[in-house]
Formats: sequence, C-alpha cells, structure tokens
Amino acid sequence: MPVFNIPVRGFSLLELSVVLVLMSLTTAMVLPALSNGFTSLQTKSELDVILLKATGFSNLAFSRGARVVIDNPNDVRRELAPPEGWSVEIIEPIIVNANGFCLGGELKFKAKGFVEAVRFYPPYCQLSEDAK
Repeated sequence: MPVFNIPVRGFSLLELSVVLVLMSLTTAMVLPALSNGFTSLQTKSELDVILLKATGFSNLAFSRGARVVIDNPNDVRRELAPPEGWSVEIIEPIIVNANGFCLGGELKFKAKGFVEAVRFYPPYCQLSEDAK
C-alpha cells in the first residue's frame, strides 16, 4: 500500500484568533453605519409617502368639491396621516380651492433627528425642487 507523505499545514490558534479579532473590529465599525443608513432610508421613505399625499391636495379638493385647508394640527393628521414619531409644523398654511388650484404654503417635517421644510407652489401644490 502506497503511503503519501504530504505535509499538512493548518492555521495556528494565534492566526485564527488574529483573523477573528480583525473581523470583529470590522463588523463593529460597519454595523452602526448600516443601521444609521437603514434608519435614514426609512425616514426618507416615510417623508416621500407624506409628500405624495400632499401633492394630491388639488385632486382631493376638486373631487370633494370643497376647499382643502391645512392650517392646524388636526388638518395635518386628517389629510396627511403622518406616521408615529413624525411632527409637522405649519409655517404657511396650505389652501387649495374647490376647483383644485393651490395657493401655496410651507410645512416643516420632523422625525428622529430629521428636519425638512417643504414649500408648495401654486397652482397645483408642486413641491420645491430640493424636496423631490
């Protein structure tokens, strides 16, 4: 029977320990950044949903045949239904006539360290370029 005499070289315990420590340090540095990135993405997505509802104010007023006015927190909750943890400050009320024409306005959205002011422009409540 032939016997092969091939030397087998493995990794020492020290080498494995060094690799594990380096992987742990790398993971410890990268994981918080990924978590912050996910939170930021979720916040931006929630804002996009709110703004999508807001850009429909002209259609909403036209279909109701009644004026839509956002000038107090109750109007914000009823028309925009912001998710839990969001607050909306009314800088300039948004008024949309029954014919669908928007007179403009400005809202400030706040959530989890995120703040963005958004201006709505007449005649159809288009968003400011920086909010798109």
